[in-house]
Amino acid sequence: MLAWDGPQAPGDWAAVQRRFRDGHVETWWAAEASLGFWGPDGTTRLVIATLDPATLPDKATWYLATNLPRPGGPRVAESPHPPADLAELVRLYGLRHWVEQGYKQVKDELGWAG
Repeated sequence: MLAWDGPQAPGDWAAVQRRFRDGHVETWWAAEASLGFWGPDGTTRLVIATLDPATLPDKATWYLATNLPRPGGPRVAESPHPPADLAELVRLYGLRHWVEQGYKQVKDELGWAG
């Protein structure tokens, strides 16, 4: 269980600023998680990002798995990928919706939509 006692005592969570296309900014919270061999310094790194660590709302919580190493972690030297902090992982995952939307539009244009 990840520690959270509110924004003044975030425990395991780090504040992450998400900037949206329309210019507004939201404070999200992100934390490294562990599950079996997966964790901050494993081959697969687990991250949880959410608007509210206390309740983990379904529509505003992401459970991410990545192969990008943690900055300062032991995998940085051996990884072919640059390290990414929690803010960068949240930023990159936030782009996913735009990528999926673009992919859907291209499939529609090519007649590949099913």
